[in-house]
Formats: sequence, structure tokens, C-alpha cells
Amino acid sequence: MAHRPLARRTFLIPRLALETWAKGRRAAQPGLEEVVRLAAEYGVSAQMVRYRLHTCGVLTDPTRCDKLDEEIADELHLALADHLGLEDLQDGLAEAVARVPRIPPALRASAFGELLAGELDADGLAARTGRDAAAVHRMLANLGLGQHASVT
Repeated sequence: MAHRPLARRTFLIPRLALETWAKGRRAAQPGLEEVVRLAAEYGVSAQMVRYRLHTCGVLTDPTRCDKLDEEIADELHLALADHLGLEDLQDGLAEAVARVPRIPPALRASAFGELLAGELDADGLAARTGRDAAAVHRMLANLGLGQHASVT
């Protein structure tokens, strides 16, 4: 199991693809723009691209690695992607994330499911279930769901 993240990186951005890409470049070491463009092309995070460039031997300068890590931590890659007009990959996973939280159909049909979907607040849940509102508020707080105390 410890090798799963490496296997995922290898699958998402194959070594040969990065080596071929690197041969067609003029600059010795990739910068943030290249990282952002690759991330958009492969539908992965900028940080993942940075790591993969390093593991494939394309990014070898420790100073450049540190600079990219800092730029990504400062979220400069997001502004750059927006400036370049790059959009996130739209696939089934991206669509599922837009519908977070995913509520299974059986749960979705319940009053608790309506609360999670934002259709009921805590007082509405109390009324639907015949429970004391204060008790429902405490229960939600104990479950770490205090944000569901009111409809958003």
C-alpha cells in the first residue's frame, strides 16, 4: 500500500510523456507556467506535477524545486492558471466533487439527508423527527455538523 501514491503518479503522468515533453523545451528547468500547463493537461494538481517532474529527473535543481513548492503553497499557480485561461479537467470525479457531500439515496430520502443537503436546518430536523431542538443542536455539534444548524 505504501507505493500506491507513486503508482498513481506514474499512471497519471507517464515517465516517457514527461521525458518527451522535456526534450522539446529550451529552458533547462521547468517553471511555474510549465507546471500549471502540465497540471491542466493531465488533470492533476500543480504539486503532483512538481513531484513527478522531480521523480522523472526533469526537475533536478533543488533551488527550483523549493521555489516551485513556495509558489504553489502561496497559491500563485491558481492565479496563473486563471490568467492563462486554463480550466479544471471536467470528468466524473470533478462533477462528483461539485455535488459534495455525496449523500446515498437511502439517506437522502430521510430528514437527516435533507439536513445534509441544506434543505432543512436543525430546527426543521427537530420538528420532522419530533425531537427537542436543543437536543438536535447538541447532537449535530457532537457529530461535528454544527455548520448544519441553519440552512445555507
